[in-house]
Amino acid sequence: MNPYDEGQKSFRVGKLGNPYAVNSNNNRSWEYGFNTAYFSNLKKVKDYEQRTRERGKKVQGKKD
Repeated sequence: MNPYDEGQKSFRVGKLGNPYAVNSNNNRSWEYGFNTAYFSNLKKVKDYEQRTRERGKKVQGKKD
């Protein structure tokens, strides 16, 4: 498994430590994979929260 994929997997399982030496290509690749997974997850969470907020307004009959 390459460092990019390891970074993505580490985010999913909650491993926060980068196992590669600082300032190495593997370190940067791992960080890139981790950050990609983080921001992808963040977008999903924000989309879910927005849908939930809109659904709540419809149920309660509120207008913003």
